[in-house]
Amino acid sequence: MFLKKIPIEIFSFIYGRPKLVILLFFVFAFLSIIFTFQNLKIVTSTEKLISDELNFKIKQKELRKHFGILSDNIVLVIRSENQNLLDEETNYIMDTLKTIESKLDFYFSPNINPFFKKNALLLMSSKSKDDLIQQLFVSQPYLSEINNNPRLQGLNNLFELILEQINNNEEVNNKKTFEKLDQILKSFNSSIISNNDVNWSNFFSSSQKENLIIFKFKNEIKEKEGLSKIYDFLNDFKKRENKDLKINFTGGMILDHEEVDSVVTGASKAGILSLVFVFIILWFAFQNILIISALLITLIIGLILTLGLTTIFLGSLNIISVAFAVLFIGISVDFGIQVALRFYEFEESLSFKNIKNKLGDISSSLFIVGTTSMIGFLSFIPTKYVGLSELGIISSIGIIVGLFTNMVLLPSLLILFNVKHNLTFQKQHNNFFIEIINSLSKYKKVYLILFPLFLFLAFISLKQINFDSDPIKLKDQNTQSVITALYLMEKNPSSDYTISIFQKEFDKEKILKVKEEKLIKDVFMLSNLSLSEEYLNEISYLEFLYDKKNKSFYSERKELERFKNLLIKINDLNIQPLSENSSLLYKNLNEKDISSKVFEKIQSNWFVGFDFLIGDILLILRGKKIDFNDIPEFYRSRYISDSGYERLEVTAANDPTIKENLRKFVDLVQSYYLDATGMPVIQLLAGDVVIESFIFAISISLIFLFFFTFFIFKKIIYTFFCLVPLFFSTLISIIVMKTFKIDLNFANMISLPLLFSLGTSYSIYIVKRAVDLKSIDLMLSSSTPSAVLFSALTTIGSFGTLSISSHSGTASMGLMLFISLSSAMFSCLILLPVLMKKSKSVF
Repeated sequence: MFLKKIPIEIFSFIYGRPKLVILLFFVFAFLSIIFTFQNLKIVTSTEKLISDELNFKIKQKELRKHFGILSDNIVLVIRSENQNLLDEETNYIMDTLKTIESKLDFYFSPNINPFFKKNALLLMSSKSKDDLIQQLFVSQPYLSEINNNPRLQGLNNLFELILEQINNNEEVNNKKTFEKLDQILKSFNSSIISNNDVNWSNFFSSSQKENLIIFKFKNEIKEKEGLSKIYDFLNDFKKRENKDLKINFTGGMILDHEEVDSVVTGASKAGILSLVFVFIILWFAFQNILIISALLITLIIGLILTLGLTTIFLGSLNIISVAFAVLFIGISVDFGIQVALRFYEFEESLSFKNIKNKLGDISSSLFIVGTTSMIGFLSFIPTKYVGLSELGIISSIGIIVGLFTNMVLLPSLLILFNVKHNLTFQKQHNNFFIEIINSLSKYKKVYLILFPLFLFLAFISLKQINFDSDPIKLKDQNTQSVITALYLMEKNPSSDYTISIFQKEFDKEKILKVKEEKLIKDVFMLSNLSLSEEYLNEISYLEFLYDKKNKSFYSERKELERFKNLLIKINDLNIQPLSENSSLLYKNLNEKDISSKVFEKIQSNWFVGFDFLIGDILLILRGKKIDFNDIPEFYRSRYISDSGYERLEVTAANDPTIKENLRKFVDLVQSYYLDATGMPVIQLLAGDVVIESFIFAISISLIFLFFFTFFIFKKIIYTFFCLVPLFFSTLISIIVMKTFKIDLNFANMISLPLLFSLGTSYSIYIVKRAVDLKSIDLMLSSSTPSAVLFSALTTIGSFGTLSISSHSGTASMGLMLFISLSSAMFSCLILLPVLMKKSKSVF
């Protein structure tokens, strides 16, 4: 009675002045939207989703404090099969960066920087060293034959040797050998046509070439000019792309900037589509444009007011809480439908008197349902999962605003509109529910079989559902920054999965022990760079082999004729595309008038790049000890800070993108260095925090829902009726996830706690109405089942629209909410009435 009397007394005064109430709401909404646009921010960093108070986040913050150069680096990736074009574009971008040098902390390209070339072997990981040395040994016979003779003569010797081996059926690695020969002939052909130098660096690989440029804008420039200007500056490079040249860029700040557009665009599209979907459902529910207009106006005003309050209390949205707009639409329209359909039970106009008389019945139900909905969201707030906690705060605000607007603004609009209606359409809905429930109630034995089966399938499925803690998978997979980041990670999976340890002094014996672990691929320490005795012996021998250089560069004229004859023999092998390129080169040489001067120019074009290649190889092989005076500041400060700390990098031997490998890797390193940090540690431990938060939120939701429903109904059987559909819908959700191979992640984890809170709302509507009417049949013939159906459809439809977002995290959230709430609707509208029908004596 208490919940019925107070609203009548308060709202009777309000409903007597509908025009004033509506005007006040519009004024506050106008002020709210202006304040929101001026002050609300979108934070897309996945790191901000986890509390900064956790130990591993504190350690990460310390790392960035001492090694700030590691943060906000921008990586430009320039790719082309044409090495000359690649080098030209790299030099152009480097020259452009030089013009804004004062705005940058550093800029360099490891592909052309002398420091990296000279010290390549020392800076490489052990595996990269092994691969390079192996490649140099395999290529040495080919390159040395050319290097030890006048160049064209040496190439002829090489071709003759290979042809002789083929003719004698000697064992030759035909595929790789023919690829190398074809690569050389193709490059020579291109040189003849374009009169350009052959770039022999392609000798080691026929795949697309790429150069990297890494740089960082100064913090004051980022704050002064903003990310948009920096992004536009980078995008000017991308505009230089053509069919032979690809330019992409990535980095933490770029990923975040592109994600803002993706998140906001996705949420905006979902919000608009949600409103359209809601309108369609409302039309089926009411077929009255005045009622639908009142509901939509209430919905939009409530959403604007919630945004304003969110801006006041939090000031920002994250990639999870940005979905609250769609959540609000689903929840608020749920309240509105319950109010309107309860008023709809009058067979006359929705006047002030009729609304006031019915208000007591619906107000208590809305208060109860609003409280259960808030329980799920409030359970997020105490967790260390900030993304979830902020969503809990915003959604709780939204529920309060939704209740207030639907209890104050909606009735005022209905009174002002003086809505007329009839119940024919509504009664058809009720008859449908009565028929289907009565039919299903006859199959008691079927349920006794199905329930254990669902329980067994869910138990098996749950074991196969994983939690994906990789933050990049939450981002829009179609943005160029994500595509580029994934490309770089695919090339070298361990590149981003390095663990950092920073100390002022290291125990060298402990480092040696870490290096010996099978799970560790490499331990990099700038102050302790050296090559093992085994490496020194190998590279000394290679240096000896490659250093035998014939001083005569140009060959005699007869070598050109000899080369043509060799091209004819290669063509006769009929090995494609080698023979085709051989024939084409022969044709181009014959058609050209080759004087002594032209022959000299051809040789220069063909082999100047070869001498550069040998020079680069020797430069690498001679870099046996690093000169610390030559280390650039931008590289030194990545490992040795001004505050006296040195940073150690540890990389995993096994693929760290596999969660089992990642956990073993992190656990091993932390067994030596408890304060180890870096992306692998953050990713793994953040995932653990999310799972703990998820378990905590579900536990809190269940406990509060149990006690709250028992407090409302005072009977354990009614509490059982309210909660059992949740259990069944959870089983269905788990089975569907397993069937469609859907894993949990940072974003979609919210679906199950929300299932518990929002799903309970449907149960409470049905159970409370049955208790009030003291009959299942009367409840089924009332407006309640229709109200639950249309409320559920609008909520499911609203949440489901998130799945169209190009942002993977938002889309996965929408998909999971669609699955979980659909199963809750089915359980509450079908399973619950059947169960109550079998237990009708309790009413």
